[in-house]
Amino acid sequence: MPAVSGCGPNGDGSLDSVVNTVVGLPSPSGNNTLVLEDASSALALPNNNQTGAEVAAAWNSAFD
Repeated sequence: MPAVSGCGPNGDGSLDSVVNTVVGLPSPSGNNTLVLEDASSALALPNNNQTGAEVAAAWNSAFD
C-alpha cells in the first residue's frame, strides 16, 4: 500500500506524514489483503436521447 499524498486543508499535504505514521504507510507488498464481503456492480444506461455526458453528470451527481 503506497503512502498517502495530498492530505490536509485543500489537499496541501500538510497531514501526509501524520496519516502515514498513524496508519503505517507505506506498507510493503504482501502485507495487505482486501476481502469484499458484499461486493456488487451496477450498469447505468442512458434514458431516451440522453448523451454520454448527461449520463456521466447524473452518475457523478449521485456521489456529491
